[in-house]
Parts: sequence; C-alpha cells; structure tokens
Amino acid sequence: MDSDLLPLTNTEELFSMDIDQSSLSTPSINYSFAASPNLVAKRQDGRELIGNGFNAGFFMLQPSLQVFDRIWKAAIDRQEEWNVHNDMEQGLLNWMFASGGEYPMFRLHWKWNVKDMPDELMRDASVVHARWWLNDPQLVGVKQMAEWWRTYGQVEGVWGG
Repeated sequence: MDSDLLPLTNTEELFSMDIDQSSLSTPSINYSFAASPNLVAKRQDGRELIGNGFNAGFFMLQPSLQVFDRIWKAAIDRQEEWNVHNDMEQGLLNWMFASGGEYPMFRLHWKWNVKDMPDELMRDASVVHARWWLNDPQLVGVKQMAEWWRTYGQVEGVWGG
C-alpha cells in the first residue's frame, strides 16, 4: 500500500479473501496475487468502464520464491517487453500479472484503489489513491481533498506535529 493512499473504510475483509491461484505456465506454480483494475470512468447509464491494467500502489501478494525468481529474471533483462515504457514496478507487475498472461491477477473490486477520480465516484470508494501533495482539487476532487486534510489534521494531533 503506497503512502499516498487514504483508506476510507476498514480493509480487514481483504485478509480473508482466497486469492490462491495456479499459474498457466509449465510447470504450474501456485501463487497469490490480487490487485484492483483501473476504473477508467462510469458511463451515463451507470456501467463501469474498467481497464486491463492495475496501479501498483495497492496490491496483495503472498511471498513465493518461485514467483520472485520469475519477476527477478524479467526485471534484470532490459529487453523484456515490460520495460518498453520505463515505468519500473508498474510495468513489471502489470506484465507479470496480466489478466491474459501466465500468472493472471485475482481481480479485486476497483473500489480498493480509486485513483484520480471525480467526487461522484467517491461514495463507492474504500481506498483513495491521489497526489495529495499537489493540493489541486482539479486532480483529486474537492470532497477527497477535504477528507485528506481532515485526516491529516487528526494524524498531526496524535503525533503532536
């Protein structure tokens, strides 16, 4: 969980989810990886437009030496296709756990990583991911910004800052 995420609800239900999977590789490897797909928008009819990738700021992973070895092998190979856009862990993890790949991710609901969305989508959000430090309601949304500063004030009060 990135430090620029603001949980709006309790996240305990994530820890009871069964995200165990078997890879489509030969030989098959058991692994556990879950992430929220990117919510692109909501259409006027209310249907959600979901992207294929995910933001690496929020995911669940159970450590596995076999999966680590596969990720490490790809990470040190500059010719691997994941590195085309030079977006570091974002590209590497999306390549490794692509929906149509050998190690498909377990798809969490998009509410667990709502990134840069307008305020009207916030009523469904459980975790908001934003560039808070920019203090720009155009990027984040007025209600989200207010919640951030309210929470920031509570934390500052606890830590004496």
